[in-house]
Amino acid sequence: MILNKKDVILFTLILFLIGTLMSCGGGTKKNAATAEQNTRVTVLDTSGYENITAKYIKEEYLTFSADDLSYPFSDKPITVTVMQQRSGTAPQDFSDMWFLKMISELTNITFKYQLVESSVWEERKNLAFASGDYPDVFFHGITPSDELKYGPDGVFIDLLPLFKQYAPNIITELKQYPDVVKAIVQDNGAIYCLPMISYAPMQEAIPSRTNRKWLEKVGLDVPKTTDDLYAVLKAYKNQDPNGNGEADEIPISRHTMLILSAFGFVDKYNDVIDGKYYFVPAQDNYRAYLAYMAKLYREGLLDNDYFVQDDAQFNLKVSNRRVGFIESEPYVLLPNPEDYLQWIGIPPLTSEVNNKPCWPGISLHYQRSAGSAVITDKCKNPEAVVKFLNYIQTFEGTVSARLGPEDGKWSGRGGYTYEAKDSRHIYGAKIMVPEPFASYYEFRTTVTPIGMPSYVNPMTDDITVSSDPSREGLVRHWAEAGVSDVKRLLYDLQYRLTEDELTRDAYYVSLATYADQMTAKFITGETALNDTTWNNYIRELKSMGLDEMSALRQAGYNRYQALPDKIN
Repeated sequence: MILNKKDVILFTLILFLIGTLMSCGGGTKKNAATAEQNTRVTVLDTSGYENITAKYIKEEYLTFSADDLSYPFSDKPITVTVMQQRSGTAPQDFSDMWFLKMISELTNITFKYQLVESSVWEERKNLAFASGDYPDVFFHGITPSDELKYGPDGVFIDLLPLFKQYAPNIITELKQYPDVVKAIVQDNGAIYCLPMISYAPMQEAIPSRTNRKWLEKVGLDVPKTTDDLYAVLKAYKNQDPNGNGEADEIPISRHTMLILSAFGFVDKYNDVIDGKYYFVPAQDNYRAYLAYMAKLYREGLLDNDYFVQDDAQFNLKVSNRRVGFIESEPYVLLPNPEDYLQWIGIPPLTSEVNNKPCWPGISLHYQRSAGSAVITDKCKNPEAVVKFLNYIQTFEGTVSARLGPEDGKWSGRGGYTYEAKDSRHIYGAKIMVPEPFASYYEFRTTVTPIGMPSYVNPMTDDITVSSDPSREGLVRHWAEAGVSDVKRLLYDLQYRLTEDELTRDAYYVSLATYADQMTAKFITGETALNDTTWNNYIRELKSMGLDEMSALRQAGYNRYQALPDKIN
């Protein structure tokens, strides 16, 4: 069945209302049959309806099946020690986790975890290396500087030869994603760390959003330039678009990339444009940005609390329907679909000083912070571990490692189900959250370690994204805004500094602090923005090491660019 946009909105409204009734003890006979006692159905069945991500993700992407692999991965049972951070709702002991028990039965590998609280992770990790009492494997928590220090010394083994022999899925991914190769191959050609690899474009570039009904009420179109935006902000302030009869609208309440990107930048501090590093707060276009922001502030279009409010204060303003533009997810603060379905994605703007739309690419295909793997020289069975890493690149492996068990396929109740899949997408998915967990995330941290380098793509995301009506809007916003078409990768994802250079670079944090202070003064009018004050500001940045820092970071970017993007 193919739905048009109105049908999708109507259907998602119906789903939410049914879900609300069910969470209060109601529900239909059809849905009641899917939930046992002490289990909440938080996302309802969408079988028979067009898959959400299928409407927007048309490109080909890699998929792997666990059915193509041979088991077990070791002829006899083996134990592999793991050191990992513990945080949040994760249990104190991982030995009873469903995922680890399933893997042990399937592969003959038992992962034995040594857990370290996140607050003391760096200290305990460094102590382990210093004493020589480190584990076979690290899942999560190894930094690039750790690789530079312990890889060439032989503490971390080179994974590339093992990938070539035992991990065809990983080799295929590295051929598909050259940016991942650049990120993980060292100067000596070795790979010491495998990150989580992702093809989920709607997560790589998150757009700004505004309320469609507000735009309709003030009679204006989606803005395309900073002049258009100014007109919209004025109308939001003066024409009571939230309809409560009070002049309480705040057109912009928090820093929005929508404005900064219009002046040609994708980050507040660091940017690389046509191969050259720039400290953003020192550029002429940034001065134009400050002048525009100061104008908004003078005319009351920028929140008076712009520089001092905390998250709770900002969130309350959004929840009270007072804010015109946001870059957060509206359904989180506006759980009623009648509210969150009103928000639409905004394409990046242009300005008088920049006619080329741009937007920050918030991640490459590698997502190191979400999961990674390093094998040390203590490991007696690295081949088996690499076969496991190859397994969690499959659809079945990724979903199990990230989300836990399918409902009905383990000793408890809860998990996920789906009715059908094709080579690209999942259909009829739903998620069941057992009591007493407040969210599925809390539940899954008790059944899987999560922080492993799996492979996320739209098919694996379908279970958690397109099965949830509230997520439909996020994918739609991404498509409406077209941000992926104009994204530019953040500098922090495109540089390679040596350990010594990282130490030197840390000295320059004071430049960002000073730039923040002056940005606030220029925008609020505490310091007038003119030739004299701007030149004094630039002179001070230079005295604090602006040129030296820029040269250091340019060298890091050049070193990154010189890295190979293909494996041998």
